[in-house]
Amino acid sequence: MDTLNSIAENIAYQLGDQFNMTLRESIKDTIIIYRSKMLRDSDTRNFDDMALFAQNLSVPLIKVDLYKEFGIGVAKQALNFLNVNLDSTITYEVLRTKEKVPTPFRGKLSHREPFRFVGAFDGSVLFHYTTIGTFKYDSILPNRQQVIFYIYMNGYIYIINNLKDCDITNSLDIKELFISSIFDNPRTAYKICDDPSVKIDDRPFPMSGDLLSSIYNMVKKGEFVPGYTKDGQSINLKPDKQDDK
Repeated sequence: MDTLNSIAENIAYQLGDQFNMTLRESIKDTIIIYRSKMLRDSDTRNFDDMALFAQNLSVPLIKVDLYKEFGIGVAKQALNFLNVNLDSTITYEVLRTKEKVPTPFRGKLSHREPFRFVGAFDGSVLFHYTTIGTFKYDSILPNRQQVIFYIYMNGYIYIINNLKDCDITNSLDIKELFISSIFDNPRTAYKICDDPSVKIDDRPFPMSGDLLSSIYNMVKKGEFVPGYTKDGQSINLKPDKQDDK
């Protein structure tokens, strides 16, 4: 799989200005925008193939105060959802991702859940998505006592366990989350990876060969990086001319 740096370098070369680093950065930003658009178009036809664009993340969890994170009104709804009796002398805690989780890709045929997988680090337990608006519906699900729920709010994932413990997190021996999803911007997903030795743009860029070919064709037609100029002249590459022979 190509890296974002190598793709940008190839396009800059086709534009005749491969050593222009400002151009390369502009190309990278444009690739990410076009990738999301092309994914949405592809999503309507080849949903099963979308897993090829997924990235896997391991995100540490921390304990946070339920009231401070959600506010009193929502916190009470969460406690009611968990069948936990309110006690003003207790500080209720939930688990939250330490870092904000990148925005997931939302296609036309995407599932109700924002991420493809959220669960235990070893992948053995799948957590189920819920929202503040669907608390009352999820609370009547069969076998709810064996289910762990999560909420995605303000960029964080919160683990909402359904066990009847005053301290909700005492029943969860979970230190980090495993998340698998397609993200709108693959760069943001790589930023929270734990391998600083590899630069973000030198990591494999999740894009299929057919979408990459489409972008290269756009370059040839002068439809890529609109408004780019070199030496005061607008760049507009023409398609390669066919040999008359």
